[in-house]
Amino acid sequence: MTGAGDHEGPKRILVLDDEPLILLDLECAVADAGCVPLTALEPGEALEILDVERVCAAILDVSLGQGKTCEPVARALAARGVPYVLHTGDVERLDTAVRDLGGILVPKPTPAAVVVTRALQCACDGSAPDVNQRH
Repeated sequence: MTGAGDHEGPKRILVLDDEPLILLDLECAVADAGCVPLTALEPGEALEILDVERVCAAILDVSLGQGKTCEPVARALAARGVPYVLHTGDVERLDTAVRDLGGILVPKPTPAAVVVTRALQCACDGSAPDVNQRH
């Protein structure tokens, strides 16, 4: 796979959220921004998407229920040089592993269009987090 800006055509944005209504709202906002939304309800789905699609940015919910987080997806994105935003309502409860993920933090609730704009800004300025800087 290649990095964030290496594809032609409409920009593809990965959206990972375990809440279907939030996922739908973000999906519509991505489409309204002229991009192609690639949606997943759980980390495994998101990783499968990354295996076959090139994305320019991602929007990741941090807490995905049943003890799951976006950490494996964030690490896969960082390894590919793809920037992402962390869209979460659990800002105060983020554990150390998730804090180390970097990324732009966009707290819930934030309008979906604003979240998408932040993701596109990350894609344009190439601000992919380096999650390998763990201490």
